[in-house]
Parts: sequence; C-alpha cells; structure tokens
Amino acid sequence: MEDILALMIPIVFILAMASVLILRPITKRLGAALHQMQQDRHEARLDEGQLDQIRALVESVQERVELVEQRQSFFESLLESRTQRVRLEEGGNR
Repeated sequence: MEDILALMIPIVFILAMASVLILRPITKRLGAALHQMQQDRHEARLDEGQLDQIRALVESVQERVELVEQRQSFFESLLESRTQRVRLEEGGNR
C-alpha cells in the first residue's frame, strides 16, 4: 500500500503541473476575452447615454430653429406692412 501511495504522489504532482501548464494559457485568453466582452457592453451603454444626449441636443436645436423661423416670419410680416404703408403714403402724397 505504501508502494502504491509512493508512486501516486509524483504522478498526481506531475499531472497537476501539466494541467496547470496546459490550461493556464487557455484560461488566460478566456479571461481576456470575457474582460473585452464586458468592456464592449460598458462602452455600448456609454454610447446609448451619448445617443440620449445627442437626441436631447437635437431637440433643443430644433426648438430654437422653430423659434427663429417664427420670429423671422413675424419680422417679415412687419416689414411687409411697413413697405405697404410707405407705398400708400407715397401714393397719397403725389
């Protein structure tokens, strides 16, 4: 029994070392791949946040453009009424 145990200890030790030497590079690459996948997911979340910010900014710009369009049309109507009044005054003075 002691002879078998004496033979088993080096065999188990060698098998353990061999499995570590063989499996370590595989598990290291697997860990790096999992880490990269996690970073990609995190960046995708950041991109979604940035997309929300861009949407809000575009909506704000759209509102400002609409306000400028309203002001411009009001200003154009004022100019048109003024030019009509000036034409009427010039026509009445002749």
